[in-house]
Amino acid sequence: VYPTPNQYPEIEKSVQGILSNLQKDLGLGDGQVEKHCFFASSKEQTIKDYLDNQKADMVVVATRGKHGIEGFFASSLADFLCKYSTCDVLVMRPLK
Repeated sequence: VYPTPNQYPEIEKSVQGILSNLQKDLGLGDGQVEKHCFFASSKEQTIKDYLDNQKADMVVVATRGKHGIEGFFASSLADFLCKYSTCDVLVMRPLK
């Protein structure tokens, strides 16, 4: 079930709050972080297009660290950006 356009403002406000709390937890100031919420059918292409438009130097993404058969069939944002991004991609893996 996809949200309706009239639900977008509430969702965006919630996401911005979560990202602001993460920013504070990381000890980053307002000028150091850009926070955006996108509503699109293809998150991968939307993020790639945003990075291209911003002429980003680097993007940092996290991976769930799936291995084996699960990792073979899983298509992830990190994999997509590593293949198609025009900027550097730093992939962070979870600790074991």
